[in-house]
Amino acid sequence: KKISTPYGFDIWWRYRYTMRAGRNATYLCVSATGTPIANQPTLLHLAQALVSGGNAKRVENEGSKLAKKTEMSLVNIAVAAPGISDMRRVKGLTRTAGRDAKCPDQSASLESHYRETYGLDIVNDWAPCAIMEDDSVVPLEHCRITQLQGISKLSGKAEEHIKQMTLLEPAARMKLLQHALTALVSTKPTELTKLGISIAPKLETLRAEILPSPSLSTGKSKVAIENRDNWDMSSTRLQTPQQLVSWAVVVFTSKVEAPEPQTRAFLVQLVDRAQQMGLVVGNTQPVIHYGETRHSISNTLEIAKQKAATQAGTPAQLLLCVLPSKSNRSVYNEIKRVALTQLGVHTQCIRASNTRSGRASMLDAMLVLKINTKLGGSTVTLANERNSEGLASVATMVISADVSHTTLSGNMSVAAVVSSTDLGATRYQGTVMQHPVRL
Repeated sequence: KKISTPYGFDIWWRYRYTMRAGRNATYLCVSATGTPIANQPTLLHLAQALVSGGNAKRVENEGSKLAKKTEMSLVNIAVAAPGISDMRRVKGLTRTAGRDAKCPDQSASLESHYRETYGLDIVNDWAPCAIMEDDSVVPLEHCRITQLQGISKLSGKAEEHIKQMTLLEPAARMKLLQHALTALVSTKPTELTKLGISIAPKLETLRAEILPSPSLSTGKSKVAIENRDNWDMSSTRLQTPQQLVSWAVVVFTSKVEAPEPQTRAFLVQLVDRAQQMGLVVGNTQPVIHYGETRHSISNTLEIAKQKAATQAGTPAQLLLCVLPSKSNRSVYNEIKRVALTQLGVHTQCIRASNTRSGRASMLDAMLVLKINTKLGGSTVTLANERNSEGLASVATMVISADVSHTTLSGNMSVAAVVSSTDLGATRYQGTVMQHPVRL
């Protein structure tokens, strides 16, 4: 049964069937996902419901805000509209109100066009308009949603609501999957019957075991497992601490956002935490080099690398990069690409907002763990009692592999393999390979 919500959609269960080869059998895998299906007559009704959640006081009659909050959810919904013979999908929303919208040829206002051509008024002229696939502009109140239109993306309280409503106990989810299997068996899919494949009406039962969380050791004591099975690493000492001598700080933002005294104070705090955890910092006053992201990232990193080597008298080991608080992912990606493929030096990035005083010490501990690992050290190792199950008795390599199929960067398949390179299974070597055609 569908689940009603106050956000302009009902939740329907969508079933997905896949087939996989198994031992002496072919397995049909069944999964169920709660899918939001629009139940409103027009896009305007849906947009208002997504924002209000049934509370009319939350709806603001301001087109730009409504567009910003709901555009992600309305894109790709198929609608019917005056003057359009077939269904069209929404490509985006305008940031201007319907009263200010123009026809695509800019010859007249959208309000007068709809009044003269279709005899329709734009009553909610404050609302934005939908931009269709053919770049035509249609007022939201005149975009009629076709039946059973799924909403591809949700955000905010609507997203949280669907998560809560589709969270099932194991027994309830098994009942749901059994229903999906029964429904499939009753339809007798011709694709399978033509191949002589029949479907067993009962779900297969496989023996499974939930392994306990492995015990970790820092060499002197075990690492305590805190709430939700997370390891608290903030107060541990490193298993094999390294030595940091040649390093520099590269600030990719202005001195207004990250002034040098603030950066120095953060370094004092970071070095103090590193020494508490066992990381030997030979140079506690590294060079601080400023270079904004609009300049060449490659040249900035090269200069900082040379300054670090000159100050320490040895090749640079690490560049600590301070990024703008609101920097995009492209800056981080370029820093990693240049440092690893051109300069051959490790980098550790942190946002400028996290270098201000008063930040939790957990962040410092996390940075120390990452830096020590990049320098060749290890944080922890598996505890002896866990190793007694096989890893301690003989030299063992732990291997993990996975394949992912993506359509975001082209219809391709990407495979990745990692394997441990030490006896404690704490350091890994990995490789990634992509196939241009999906397998």
